[in-house]
Amino acid sequence: MKSILKKIASILVLIFLALLPLLAFSYFLLHEPGEKVREIYSYEDQKKRGGHHVTISSDGTHQHGYSQEEDRYVLNVFFYRRSISVDISLINRDENIISYLKKCKVTETSEGITFLQPSGYSTFIPKSELP
Repeated sequence: MKSILKKIASILVLIFLALLPLLAFSYFLLHEPGEKVREIYSYEDQKKRGGHHVTISSDGTHQHGYSQEEDRYVLNVFFYRRSISVDISLINRDENIISYLKKCKVTETSEGITFLQPSGYSTFIPKSELP
């Protein structure tokens, strides 16, 4: 009985060792390295008017299609110690990102907050979702 258990254990160890390189390769292939979130622009005037504090941050990159990587941007809305973050696409063609963000507008109404890009693309966060 002991010899059968030893054989089964050795077979399982061999199977594990055979699968280990495949598991390691899959991890490095599919794992996105965590990059530090960094704020790249803040709409301070919005906060000064008594509204929510709105910022745009860069949160690394994400795959677009099979091979093309794009920067990942996040719209952050803060109010006291609470916040909400929404992934956004910046429709920016060959312009410095800070210059482009300066042209974007943030408006806060009784319905919620709208982030409007010069291209006309907008992101809306309803009042019920705001912190």
